[in-house]
Amino acid sequence: QRTPVSHKVIEKRRRDRINRCLTELGKTVPMALAKQSSGKLEKAEILEMTVQYLRALHSADFPRGREKELLSEFANYFHYGYHECMKNLVHYLTTVERMETKDTKYARILAFLQSKARFVTEPLLTS
Repeated sequence: QRTPVSHKVIEKRRRDRINRCLTELGKTVPMALAKQSSGKLEKAEILEMTVQYLRALHSADFPRGREKELLSEFANYFHYGYHECMKNLVHYLTTVERMETKDTKYARILAFLQSKARFVTEPLLTS
């Protein structure tokens, strides 16, 4: 016997799963990644861009061997997002935490993040 509460819980979980998948698509499809910098995308936009992207990948005129180019394009989007995140972190450290840019802890944090940015994107570009 289902209760109204359990139905609400099940429905919320279903919507949460759908939203998680849409967020993941928005992070995966190059067109959606590019457009996200201008603001939040609607769910329908993410789905439309995903359909366009998949059609292009599966179309007869999709140039074979373009996988490296697409991988490179994705790496560039990731790299851009990573550096945007670093800028936000620098702003937070200097304004909220009142950390001086000469502080060794500040320098160590930025050096660590920069080393990770190179580590993550370089293998994508060279493979």
